[in-house]
Amino acid sequence: MRLLLCATILAALPAAAQQVPTRALKTPEAEFEQPFDAVFAIRELASGKVLVTDLGPKAVLLADLATGEQVNVGRNGQGPGEYQFPGDLLPFRGDSVVLVDRVSRRLLVVSPEGKLGRTIPYPEGLSGMPDARGADRQGRIYFRAAPSGASSAAWRSAARSPIRWRSSAGTRPRSGSTA
Repeated sequence: MRLLLCATILAALPAAAQQVPTRALKTPEAEFEQPFDAVFAIRELASGKVLVTDLGPKAVLLADLATGEQVNVGRNGQGPGEYQFPGDLLPFRGDSVVLVDRVSRRLLVVSPEGKLGRTIPYPEGLSGMPDARGADRQGRIYFRAAPSGASSAAWRSAARSPIRWRSSAGTRPRSGSTA
């Protein structure tokens, strides 16, 4: 009898676990009719236009939800106003946005109008593929990385201890919460 009771309870558990609650979404405020291939990042600008990183064509697009138009921001390459592999779009000083290009190890500033501006090289002294995880309005950029020559234990602790770097203060990052 106990065995039958346990078997009945165990058989019912997977069925209960598979019942995922659903939630109806409200009608969207705006829709963009043109398709994207593989959206990686989205950031709305003060104008209401939207920057989109699309990994399919490796492009950054400026989409105007009001008109349905989109234009390329920069292009693929290694020169000024170009990126090799566009990634995250992080808020930056004022209404600017930073486009992260990990492959080129640099950041590109996007103006509030959606135009590429200056290029900021990654800080010196970070090994591997540092991951820019955020930025603040004072221009400090937060990386998850380890110093050059770090051991695998240092890389594991880097996931818990971000590096904050002030892009205007030079190229050497500081660890933890120092300015």
